[in-house]
Amino acid sequence: MIEEVARLYGYDHFSTPAVHYQSSTIPHAPIFLFERQVRSRLIAEGLQEFLTCDLISPTLASIVIHKAIQPENLVKVMNPTSMEQSILRSSLLPGLIQLVRYNFDRQTQDIFGFEVGRIHLKEEEGYKEQSVAGIILAGRNRPDHWEIKPKNIDFYDLKGIVENILEEFGVPSCQFEETDLPVFHPGRSASVVFNSIVLGTLGEVHPSIVREFGIHTKIYYAELNLHDLIRVANPPKKMIDLPLYPSSDRDWTVTLQEEVPISQVFTAIHEIDSPLLEELALVDIYRSDRLGKEKKNVTFHLVYRNLKKTVSQEEVDAEHARITEEALRKLGKAVI
Repeated sequence: MIEEVARLYGYDHFSTPAVHYQSSTIPHAPIFLFERQVRSRLIAEGLQEFLTCDLISPTLASIVIHKAIQPENLVKVMNPTSMEQSILRSSLLPGLIQLVRYNFDRQTQDIFGFEVGRIHLKEEEGYKEQSVAGIILAGRNRPDHWEIKPKNIDFYDLKGIVENILEEFGVPSCQFEETDLPVFHPGRSASVVFNSIVLGTLGEVHPSIVREFGIHTKIYYAELNLHDLIRVANPPKKMIDLPLYPSSDRDWTVTLQEEVPISQVFTAIHEIDSPLLEELALVDIYRSDRLGKEKKNVTFHLVYRNLKKTVSQEEVDAEHARITEEALRKLGKAVI
């Protein structure tokens, strides 16, 4: 009746006061702002953002069951509408693999995606909800091109994206340590560790899991815990003065046991306090029957610079000799 009276009287006879908007004085939660920063960084890496449901089926949930996540750690819905949505996800991987299969079934076989979302776990003291970033790659690393031929995605494509994210947030000195999670292919996975804090994991998804979804190509996945990453994040300065004085380069080749990880050499050199060493990079790994099946030659590129003056050749030679000798001592039996 009121609406009808207003219509007959005429809506134009009612004055419309100006609407005043006042935003809340409550600041955003730090993790919310950090999620936005991570999302922007992943988009800058050329990844497409995916959105999947928090609720998954028991079959999907079983994919990530391992020593750290047992069936009793899963959060089950009391009155689910269906079994397909009866468990809160404990990882973003099950939903993202399902999304990859959906795209593969529709002839989209080059996947560069990510999702920033929440995972849910049940612990003795209660329930835990955490923000994580999941990155999933499959197919080729670039579109068709007449001159530059595309290659299949590999572990180092994924590792490079993770390293870029860590460097963006000021955590460049992380260690990549071998892990044995059953969700990954044995020997093709790693944990991201910073000061004994495990920030995440990455690797090739186990072939048996991929086959269960009817996918016939390798899938690479990384998951970073944003609650842990925000604790150690220390974004670097946006601008750094260009060096005024020239640098001096040296290459160093060392023969290692095949099972010795390259990161062990990086750690040994980074632990040496040097006023001149500016950069350390891996440039080559050489293997041959002549060298031996259990051996590999690894070549590193070292850059030396004095920010206050031009460094002399004698200074660089002496510092290079000191660093390599100290590194060999630290490596011990790992060096042949």
